[in-house]
Amino acid sequence: MFGLIWLGFGLFALASPYLGMTPDMPHGPAPFAIPILLGLGFILGRIGVTLDRQQRTLTKWWGMVGLQIPRATEALDGYQWVGLWKEIRRNSSSSGGSGGSRTVFPVRLAKATESDKADPPLLSKGVTLGEPQVYDLARAQAERVAKFLELGMADLTTDPPAFREAGTLDLSLGERLRKAPPEPPDEGQLGRLSYTRAGDEATVVTPPLGPMAGVGCFSCGGIAAGGAVFVLNQFIGDTGAFPPETTWIVAAIVGALIVLVSVATATAYHRIEIGPAGLVIHARSALFRRRRSLQWDDIEEVEVSTDGRGWSKGIVVVRGDWGTAYIGQGLVESEQEWLRRLLHCAAAAGGRATVGNPSPE
Repeated sequence: MFGLIWLGFGLFALASPYLGMTPDMPHGPAPFAIPILLGLGFILGRIGVTLDRQQRTLTKWWGMVGLQIPRATEALDGYQWVGLWKEIRRNSSSSGGSGGSRTVFPVRLAKATESDKADPPLLSKGVTLGEPQVYDLARAQAERVAKFLELGMADLTTDPPAFREAGTLDLSLGERLRKAPPEPPDEGQLGRLSYTRAGDEATVVTPPLGPMAGVGCFSCGGIAAGGAVFVLNQFIGDTGAFPPETTWIVAAIVGALIVLVSVATATAYHRIEIGPAGLVIHARSALFRRRRSLQWDDIEEVEVSTDGRGWSKGIVVVRGDWGTAYIGQGLVESEQEWLRRLLHCAAAAGGRATVGNPSPE
């Protein structure tokens, strides 16, 4: 933004004499080259980091359009992790008031603190490699750098944080957990989850999001629709370009869509089928059904996360090189943890259901 302002000012000032808006320039166009160069510097300038795996060095640089000017070089030997954080940044406001905020996911090289015997280890924030605002992009960048430098990866957006040692990033969740099988969850802490087991297979059904979620969706949609109707009525209806009924036709269509989305939101739930063949995730509601099948060898992590997609209370995420699947919207913390531990036990057992007694035939 600053670059566009400086560039626009310099170009306008340079062109204004030719447009008859100001007198001729007594000193020529040279003084206006300064804001133009400043603007181009802001727009085209970049600050970056170069990682040398062979020399095990990190070089910070500033440059523009292919030109890189090194600023500092340091050894990579002290870094053991590539960390992924979640941070809320407050936007600046030229008016002095609140400029709102945005969520970023910084990817940093990190070192274990002096309390390196802590489990999980405590990390210090080191060199920032990027700050994507999309979790999946940040996650992919962190894993790519960790594999390139043969370091461990730490995802601190999950609860608890997910740490993966160097050399294990290509291992599936099951391959890692078989070395130390997790404790099974207590069936007494199921909460609102529905769980049934038949031999080596099991099914978990999450509760619908419920009426409050539908009401919230309907309220937000109603406010947006009301604003759209007002704009149509004020700026389009008075022109005579459209029939007077246009506003109400549009309002009826938008209202019907809001009702449908609200119903789908209120009745949405997940059905998770666990078995040796893989994990099958069914997303269902009164209006839609989706199915996704995953092989256990393709699942690298199952954690509880708040990753900026609006799930302030957390959501269970299933990750792999193929992407991310989200399950368990609307569950409370204990239910999310129960589901996470159930999937960990199944992954460690090669997909076989081991929690609970099988239901009678």
